[in-house]
Amino acid sequence: MDGPSPATPTCPWPTFLVLALRYWVLPNVGNYRADIEQAARAANAHDFIVNAPEGYQTMVGERGMQLSGGERQRISIARAFIKNAPILILDEPTSSVDVQTEARIMEAMDRLMRDKTTLMITHRLSTLEHCQVIMTIENGRLVQVQRVGEKSDLPVEDSFIL
Repeated sequence: MDGPSPATPTCPWPTFLVLALRYWVLPNVGNYRADIEQAARAANAHDFIVNAPEGYQTMVGERGMQLSGGERQRISIARAFIKNAPILILDEPTSSVDVQTEARIMEAMDRLMRDKTTLMITHRLSTLEHCQVIMTIENGRLVQVQRVGEKSDLPVEDSFIL
C-alpha cells in the first residue's frame, strides 16, 4: 500500500500531523501546507507543532496518541477552521485539560465560533461565557433557558423532553 488515498476517512497506521490534516480534512485543497499552517495558528496549535522534533512531519501515533489531550483538541479545532462549516457542535471541548490549556482552547474557539451557529455541550460553566443562550437539561428535560446577561429566564416548553 502506497499510503492513504484522499477519500480515506480513517488511518489505521501511525500518521504525521500534516497527513492527518491533509488526508482527513483537506483532500482537495491545492496549497494545503499554507492552509494547514494558517489553521494551526488560528487554533493555537502551530507553536507546539513547530517545537515538535520534526515539526509538521512529527509522528504522532495512531489517533494522535502521542499528543496531550489539549494538543489533540487544538488539532481538532484546526480541522474545524479548515472545514469552515456554518454550524458547529462541540461536545465537552475543554474536558480533561488544565486551566491554562483551557484558556488557549477557548481563545481559539472564540475565533472559530465567529459568525457560526454553535451548539456547545459542557459541564464547565467557564466554557459557556461567550454563549448567547444557555439551556440547562436535568434528567433529560429542559429545565431552564437563559439569555446571557439577562436576569430573567426565558419560558420553557413543558412538552420539550430530550
